Amino acid sequence: SYVGLGGWFGSLDFGRQFTVAHDVIYDYDPFHFEYPGIIPLTPATAGTRFNNDVKYSTTYGPFRLKAENSFGGMADDFNAGAARSVGLQYKWGWLNVGGVYTYRTVLVGTTYTPDNYYAFGAALTFGPVVFAGGMMNDNRDSTPSSADVRTLNYWGGFTYEINPFMHLGGGYYITDLPNQSGKRSQGLVSLAYSLSKRTTLYAEADYTKFSGSYITNKTLNAAGQPHQMAVSVGINHAF
Repeated sequence: SYVGLGGWFGSLDFGRQFTVAHDVIYDYDPFHFEYPGIIPLTPATAGTRFNNDVKYSTTYGPFRLKAENSFGGMADDFNAGAARSVGLQYKWGWLNVGGVYTYRTVLVGTTYTPDNYYAFGAALTFGPVVFAGGMMNDNRDSTPSSADVRTLNYWGGFTYEINPFMHLGGGYYITDLPNQSGKRSQGLVSLAYSLSKRTTLYAEADYTKFSGSYITNKTLNAAGQPHQMAVSVGINHAF
């Protein structure tokens, strides 16, 4: 939970809240994070949520600026477990472009390790059709017991508003692990119906192809299969 205050200066929020990366990239996922357990973007937004976070947001004309500092809470090291981020978006008419940069230290074993993350994207709106896409680059430094970890995500897709309550969409997502020679490619189509502003019924079908370490690493692919197909029907509720 979090609390905040707002006024002519913008807004200032304190507590456990979504990261700036989550807020910015939300606009550039074709499905606006409707399928967090299926597509790879939500868990890849530099932590999704931060604890002990102070976030500042403001709007100036077509520009949206966000910045945050998440305190790590380690008594002997101010930077351990901490995160700092800034995001900027430009929204004008049919065009929405933006990017975000986050620096944090993450716990790997018993060592806090630097992690640099950046992402950018764009969304183009033409009446009932929205095209959206972007890329992420997450780099975690090496430790005495582990090598550098680099994760790249690329994606693109569209949604079509059939009526104010129903929309059809399709997207393609690639996760690349260049340091570990692994790749995951996924295509997804869905039909969603809004019961309210927070609750959505959906049906989706997706096909995922794995290669390299995505097949051999049981943490990444427990079944060890080179590809999989899935169909699901469910309900999403935003809190």
